Amino acid sequence: MIFIRPGTYDIGGGQQRTAFSQGTIYFRHGAKSEPGTRDDLSSWLDDTIEKVRSGWLGGIRKVVEAPAGHAITVVSSPVSLRSGAPKVEGMAITAKVSSGPGAVRFVPQNAEDLWPYRQKDLLERINKELKKIPAVNGHDILCINTHLDVLKAHPEFAYKPHKLASPQYNDSYAAWVIDQYKQDPKFFTRMRSDYKKRTPKK
Repeated sequence: MIFIRPGTYDIGGGQQRTAFSQGTIYFRHGAKSEPGTRDDLSSWLDDTIEKVRSGWLGGIRKVVEAPAGHAITVVSSPVSLRSGAPKVEGMAITAKVSSGPGAVRFVPQNAEDLWPYRQKDLLERINKELKKIPAVNGHDILCINTHLDVLKAHPEFAYKPHKLASPQYNDSYAAWVIDQYKQDPKFFTRMRSDYKKRTPKK
């Protein structure tokens, strides 16, 4: 810690004693806090650089190891994603999944981190918030997915590792669905109607 004001206290007789001076840097040495030495500063700097380096390498690894059909866009401002962006010593590493032609293509090896919800988990998250009767169900999600063409047009919401797998979702999608219903109580009714129009009659 760096003291921003001098630590003085009254010892009587109109006199004061200084415990520490402004700008003094203290480090923990076992059970004590003591003024830092050159070795303390060097060790702190090395540790900080190593933490930032590890964070960068982790982010690079996610891009390099990544599946065709997905993309990330590096954003200039540290925007936090609902799914959680890894933070490294005062900075946030953020990635926005995008289908834009200029985005870097990658295959996410950490899909469970970016899209942690199975449909069951997604419904549990939505219904816990809305407490809607009747509850939102799998057919509602199918209708919304069809309306949005979610896997192709909104990879920031959902991901399907391969053709035979079920989609995985994230909290951003759950929050979006919740917000749509709060703005329009007929949202799910509209989605079902839209799905019915899109589905050919047998």
